[in-house]
Parts: sequence; structure tokens; C-alpha cells
Amino acid sequence: MMNTLKSFEFDWVDAFTNKPFGGNGCAVVHGGAGLSMDTCLSYVRETSLVECTFTGPSDVADIKVRYFLPAMRFRLLATSQSQQLPLCVVVV
Repeated sequence: MMNTLKSFEFDWVDAFTNKPFGGNGCAVVHGGAGLSMDTCLSYVRETSLVECTFTGPSDVADIKVRYFLPAMRFRLLATSQSQQLPLCVVVV
């Protein structure tokens, strides 16, 4: 039996920098917040990036973001537009 995985669009960004190809490489997987933890961890390991985020809709915030390093998942606080946190991300 063949395993299939749904396709997701993603952006490759440089986090924690103000110049291209500096900082931490991070994949932002759009619509991937509903993926299993094992799938997310496998994705970040497969990309060999420092970190990956998986976004999706949220019932309590403007967007749901799940944040993973190759070995673990981090919990992020949800924010709304009235309570924004600054993100240090430069899209290249």
C-alpha cells in the first residue's frame, strides 16, 4: 500500500535577521497546523532547517501557528491583531 501526503504551499524565510541568507532558515507551511506532531517533526528533519512553522485557522486568534525544531515542538501564545507580538522574520 502506498502512503500519500497532501501537498502544502510553504515559504522559506530567514528568521532573526535583517539580511537575506542570515539568521535561521525556517519553512512556514501554510495550512499545515492540522498535521500530526510526527508528520511535523519528520518535515522539519527532512528539510534540514533549524525550525519550521505550520499555520492554519484558529478559533481564538487571527492564526494558529505550531512551531517545531528538529527534535521538539514549542508552544506559542496566540495573539489577535489588538495584541500583536513583533516577529523577527524577513521573507526572501
